[in-house]
Amino acid sequence: MNVREELVKIWPQAHGFALKKTRDPDIAEDVVMEAFAKIIALDRTFDNKKHLLGYMILTVRSTVVDYYRKNNRYSDEEVPDVADPFPGGSTYELQQIFEKLSKDCREILELFGLGHNYKKIAKKLEIPIGTVMSRMARCRKNFTILYNG
Repeated sequence: MNVREELVKIWPQAHGFALKKTRDPDIAEDVVMEAFAKIIALDRTFDNKKHLLGYMILTVRSTVVDYYRKNNRYSDEEVPDVADPFPGGSTYELQQIFEKLSKDCREILELFGLGHNYKKIAKKLEIPIGTVMSRMARCRKNFTILYNG
């Protein structure tokens, strides 16, 4: 069985499936072309047309998912501006307030400020993730109270 010839024959089914998933003819066509390119690149043989059709449907489905994941990410221009919760505070003032917090709060806020997520903080501090989340909320609240205080 020649895979390329069979792909041409099952094009309408593949396009119909992609159209059903995307609801956009242009995106559906792009997705099917990309899925077909993936199948051809595998250089795999299939026992019969039914196996190829099944594999093609799975490939189209995963390609649709990949397409939407890739195209639904925010760009820098789409991220809304957020008001500064601490307008006009100097670094020195913020440092003084930070030092008034408990050791646990400073530790969690420092790790979070360094870009660690809750899971990484929990692992690093060897505490449950729920504890990290509750401490983070309490620490943020305490910091805000001290700042406005």
